[in-house]
Amino acid sequence: MRITYLDNSGFFLAMRDASLVFDCWRFPAPGEAAGFSNGYLDRAVLTGRPRAYFFVSHVHADHFHPEIFRFADAAAETMFLLDKDIPVPEGVPHHFLSPGEEFSDGYVRVRAFGSTDLGVSFLAEAEGRRIFHAGDLNFWHWREESTEAEVREAREAFLAELERMAPAMAGGLDAAFFPVDPRMGSEIEAGAAEFARRFAPRLLIPMHFGENFAAMQAACRTGLAGQRIWAPTRRGDTVLLE
Repeated sequence: MRITYLDNSGFFLAMRDASLVFDCWRFPAPGEAAGFSNGYLDRAVLTGRPRAYFFVSHVHADHFHPEIFRFADAAAETMFLLDKDIPVPEGVPHHFLSPGEEFSDGYVRVRAFGSTDLGVSFLAEAEGRRIFHAGDLNFWHWREESTEAEVREAREAFLAELERMAPAMAGGLDAAFFPVDPRMGSEIEAGAAEFARRFAPRLLIPMHFGENFAAMQAACRTGLAGQRIWAPTRRGDTVLLE
């Protein structure tokens, strides 16, 4: 399975018989260099496999762009697995998922869990792989600005979501995509660290850091020491997970 970083929380997973696309929202501006190597989804990478699955965790503009629907015919079989608030053009194959709901078509099994912001998070299973994408699930707090009561409330809400998904995580995770957002100030890796401590993914992949690669990578070196991490260095960066 080869993983390519697109932008923010967007990733492309190339499996043997399918392409999995998570929270793809960024497309080239006029005059900007396009191409998959620059982190932009293109039709060529989708046509090489018989199936394509697009996951959209919620409607925020840094997770969703309606441009993704123009790829509905790029593979022989395409399915859009979406939070219920995503607007879908007529005729596009799709399935809405709310927390606690499942989708299965014999190739992929997807379970939706909650978020501490909008939308859902996803556990996807295909070809013997188990992949978690957090969407906007995180321990969202701003230590320098929030009161102790606000931090405590945020932590309790986050831990409650982890507890709800714990039974499904018992089978282990090959890869987990989780926010490490520098806008939070300090403790930007706290949610990812707690998730990794509880569920021990083989590979933890930070996301939702915008263009601030340096702050994300610094947090991974300190607060996530001991966890196997792939920290992208640019849009279009890739890693192979054997």
